[in-house]
Amino acid sequence: MGSREAGDTVTITAQERAEREEAVRQACHSIEMEGGTVTPETKADLDAYAQGEIDEPEMMRRYRARYGIAD
Repeated sequence: MGSREAGDTVTITAQERAEREEAVRQACHSIEMEGGTVTPETKADLDAYAQGEIDEPEMMRRYRARYGIAD
């Protein structure tokens, strides 16, 4: 995979989109079942990932930046 700039759209197949959407749904459900909450900001990033608007490294970069977690 070539280098990408932040904000570049990721091209994914319909199958991968469906798999990402299901993974996001399951992750959010798991967090909620354990008594946690998914913030609107995090949910927006998860949805952007599921739709192929961002890739996993960008999603994790945003998460770490939001919560002050070092790389």
